[in-house]
Amino acid sequence: IMNALAGQFDILAGRSQTLLSLVGITISLTSMGGVNIARAGKLAAILLLAGLVLVISSAGMAILGILRIRWTTQMAPSSLESAILTVLARRDQKTKLYLLALIALVLGLTLYVASVAIMLYGNVPK
Repeated sequence: IMNALAGQFDILAGRSQTLLSLVGITISLTSMGGVNIARAGKLAAILLLAGLVLVISSAGMAILGILRIRWTTQMAPSSLESAILTVLARRDQKTKLYLLALIALVLGLTLYVASVAIMLYGNVPK
């Protein structure tokens, strides 16, 4: 049972790493083109900023909530059943945090893309 749970924690960690990779790409792209996007107007700048806040919040949830390590050997001695229930509760909590982080990332990326769309639309020849 504990091996199966360890595998589930590995899956959560792997997916969180993917989420963090997307965050890193977003931050890198913003550092290269964020000023141009913000120059497209106030709405583009607000969407860009709001998107980045959500994307970085997503990273924070992943790092502090999902990837944070608490060893099962740190648990107070208890019965096997109690230990399994405790680990299941941790898994469920991390799964909920992953869902919240994923929602924040998708919303943040959506706002980011909307700001890019505004910039691109503003550069269409008239």
